[in-house]
Amino acid sequence: MTLETTNPNCFTYKTDELLIELLGGIRIDTLDRMRVTIKVTVINRKQQEYLNNPELAGLSVRHSLDLYNDTQVEKFVRRVAEKLETGTIALTKAIADIVLAP
Repeated sequence: MTLETTNPNCFTYKTDELLIELLGGIRIDTLDRMRVTIKVTVINRKQQEYLNNPELAGLSVRHSLDLYNDTQVEKFVRRVAEKLETGTIALTKAIADIVLAP
């Protein structure tokens, strides 16, 4: 679970359950904010009933937000968890790992 930065226009972070893509990369000239366009896709469902459901197979959520803004991140996590029917803990941990990545 590391942040893949080989493509400067699309950073990816993959966990057992989620694929998170930072579309357009990250601007490094402004250090007071980390504005990104983030795309979250569920790649591995833990519940058996979701595995063969074609309606849920390709769902993803895209949103622009500042990863340094706690309020925006909390709202985003709740929205994604509700829309993709996944847990908030895995997504919160993944975003924290992205923000703290060297």
